[in-house]
Amino acid sequence: MKYLARCASCDGEDGNSSRSHVPSLASQPVEFLGEQLRKFRTGERQSPCSEHLPEELSDAQAGALAQHYGGLSEG
Repeated sequence: MKYLARCASCDGEDGNSSRSHVPSLASQPVEFLGEQLRKFRTGERQSPCSEHLPEELSDAQAGALAQHYGGLSEG
């Protein structure tokens, strides 16, 4: 998936962030993650780590990212 490498730089390749100011995404509810990604895309929610999400990130791509991170184990 084209956005995983960008996300991994802040959120960790396994969805477990090593940065104290960045929450881990692993095992979060898929619906919650998808909604937050859509909010980052539209600018409704802001974070320096998520500024790289382009406006052209589709709902389907946001959903796929949410499924990926939601399916990972918290660790």
